[in-house]
Amino acid sequence: MKGFFKKILGIKDEDLDPKKDIDSIPIENFSNKEEDIPLDEQFADNFTNTGGKFIYCANQQEVLHAINDIISENDWDEILSFDDEINSLLQRTGTPYSDRTDSNSAFFTTCEALIAHDGSILISSNQLKGRKLPNLPYDFIILSKIEYIIENRSDGLGSLISRYGKNIPSGITTVKGPKTVTGTNNILDSGSINTSKNIYLLLVE
Repeated sequence: MKGFFKKILGIKDEDLDPKKDIDSIPIENFSNKEEDIPLDEQFADNFTNTGGKFIYCANQQEVLHAINDIISENDWDEILSFDDEINSLLQRTGTPYSDRTDSNSAFFTTCEALIAHDGSILISSNQLKGRKLPNLPYDFIILSKIEYIIENRSDGLGSLISRYGKNIPSGITTVKGPKTVTGTNNILDSGSINTSKNIYLLLVE
């Protein structure tokens, strides 16, 4: 065990002199490599590792192009949407949409936050409108902004409090891509609900 700590700290036997100051150990040996990576890069890596499809959009025009590209490569009858902003985008692309759940459709929505630690996406009753995840289509299209990226789930409540004050939405959960980093299916959220979805994420600057 002593040898293990010597290895990770970069200490040689000849350096083990009690008279030497601890400052002689290079500070970079104590750095956390994950913390050195920007949150947006952490999220992108972890999200794509779970099978999510990441599309960066610099402006709304690129969002419209991305919607057209996604629709053209899939055989959906229509898009399921409960959001006026999303409906406006779909109208501009000439994409059929409805607020009725259909077996051959994709769910297009916004989100509450993007969690860098595990690449999951935080959603709530604001997006689900009383629907349960298992009753929604397997294919998700999610529209979000870069400033919605947070470090971990514990930061999620803080972001909701900042946004909504005392009116925090209910039904808070997370969704992930269709596979884990090890390639297995059926990611479970809190060990009870299958929250794995085929996700297209449109991330706007």
